[in-house]
Amino acid sequence: MTRDQKKGLRGLRSILSFFIAVLLAFSVILIPQSDVQAAPATITSMSYFSPADGPVITRSGVGQASFGFVMPISLP
Repeated sequence: MTRDQKKGLRGLRSILSFFIAVLLAFSVILIPQSDVQAAPATITSMSYFSPADGPVITRSGVGQASFGFVMPISLP
């Protein structure tokens, strides 16, 4: 490739980048925001989940911190 060809590709790439940036900016402005609300209750314990939800795996962390994971079950 010659220098002129590289310069042309660089210019095309910068124009394309600018077009994508403008498109993203307009999409953020023009798309209406949905109303997001917080959950009515906060789950603070893994005892909230039952065995019907799937196997519950819990571990203790540092101090009173703990974490857990509910393994999803597949229904036939």
